[in-house]
Amino acid sequence: MSIRAIIFDFNGVILDDEHLHFEAFQESLANADLTLTQDLYLTHYLGLNDWGFFEAFLKDHNATHAKGRSIDQWVEAKSEIYLRLLANEMPLFPGAKSCIQHLAQNVTLAINSGARRHEIENTLKWAELTSCFQTVFSADEIRNGKPAPDGYLAAFEALKEQSPALRDLQTSECLVIEDAPHGIAAAHAAGMPCVGVAQSQPASDLHMADWVIETVTEFNWENICQRFGSA
Repeated sequence: MSIRAIIFDFNGVILDDEHLHFEAFQESLANADLTLTQDLYLTHYLGLNDWGFFEAFLKDHNATHAKGRSIDQWVEAKSEIYLRLLANEMPLFPGAKSCIQHLAQNVTLAINSGARRHEIENTLKWAELTSCFQTVFSADEIRNGKPAPDGYLAAFEALKEQSPALRDLQTSECLVIEDAPHGIAAAHAAGMPCVGVAQSQPASDLHMADWVIETVTEFNWENICQRFGSA
């Protein structure tokens, strides 16, 4: 095996904002007298995109028609709350920026995330990381979110199309870094090896990953080459 491209998840890997997403989901649901606890969020819904979260949560709680809102309306309401919370902080994980800059000098990078596109692009612009990524896929393009492999396969096809050096890229040559079981399952379903980073939940919950690390500071090109090889 050799690694020729790396696809990052965003929330929980680059941006330390899972607590903000939880608070935004919690506040949006509270407006309809629905309760979301942190334990429930972490054990059942972490890793789902906004559409997937509301579809699953409302179904699980027999509240599909709460407030008479469509799923799109729930998503927009939550997004407004999230952006208000994010305006007060832009919490990159320690070492995330230098990790990305270092890797971008050695291998092609992409993002596949359940976050909204404007959330990702605003953060990358603020952190001066936009140029490090060849392509970005978000929940706005990929509605069938993780654990489905759709986003990772879309990123794979985009990398092949956009980079002449990757025309013959294989899924097994794309390394994914994820922070949640849903994301790891999506990567494996796409035929890609996956690193689990235990920044948002315990390492024991990521045991299905091919390699589990504690923080992104361990995710450097030298360690990757030792583990997986390089082109």
